[in-house]
Amino acid sequence: SISQKNIGNQTGTNLGIGILKQPKQATPEMVAETSKNFFLTNSKIKLIKAVENVQINKIKFSTFTIETTIEDLKFQQQIWLTMMKGYSVNFVLTYRNSDGQKTVEDIFKNTKFNLK
Repeated sequence: SISQKNIGNQTGTNLGIGILKQPKQATPEMVAETSKNFFLTNSKIKLIKAVENVQINKIKFSTFTIETTIEDLKFQQQIWLTMMKGYSVNFVLTYRNSDGQKTVEDIFKNTKFNLK
């Protein structure tokens, strides 16, 4: 996980990475839809942007955006998923405002992936 200040700070951002074993037939879109549905079981989380497929540097990702509100703390997360050798590789971009969004998106979108 890479953070620029704590997410409790108004300008806080975070880029987290997780890897999970998936069934053989799993696609990025299937994993994204399942993840989205899981997040939305929490009443403090709402969907901001539905699942869509995007290609970055020839790698297929599925992505969606959620917003979480806990008391007076509100933040958004973009979840980006791709598949590699039976595992989903999950990138979570967390931010509280448009400046933080731009910062963490620039880091993510300018990362060179070697997912073979």
